[in-house]
Amino acid sequence: MTSLRQDPQATRVASGYTVAGRTSSWLTPRQLVVVELHLVTEEFRRFDLSKIQALVLYRTRTGLVGSLLLLAGTLLFAALTVVGLSTQAPQPVLFISGGAALLLALSLGIHWWSGPTARLDIHTAVQRYTVPGIGRWRSGLRMLDRVAPAARAAQESPPAP
Repeated sequence: MTSLRQDPQATRVASGYTVAGRTSSWLTPRQLVVVELHLVTEEFRRFDLSKIQALVLYRTRTGLVGSLLLLAGTLLFAALTVVGLSTQAPQPVLFISGGAALLLALSLGIHWWSGPTARLDIHTAVQRYTVPGIGRWRSGLRMLDRVAPAARAAQESPPAP
């Protein structure tokens, strides 16, 4: 058996990271294959393109919660730095609180720049599967733009004998 990476008919349509490991999604002429790589195991999910009933991409609130937490941390450490400057706190305290405020502000900027968070679900007749590794709207749209036409074409063509 050849790996998906070596298969000339397979195209990687998405890849990403989760808490548990790395994921990648591959489109073949007849299937969508989602591969989850954990520490020492691989898990494959195969979806026949003709059996996919819906691909649903929707926004989540995870981005809003993350933004609020990063903003609160930035403001807290910035306030500690300003109070430390006005009370002439020891220099290491100012360095740590100012560095933490700067690091959190940078993280907040990257979080906002990455765009809204999203989730992509694949619906078949018997299951709903959330594609891991699709956490942003742009990456979900990219995958949707590649998989939806292939699924539509597989459903319109007659089944192979």
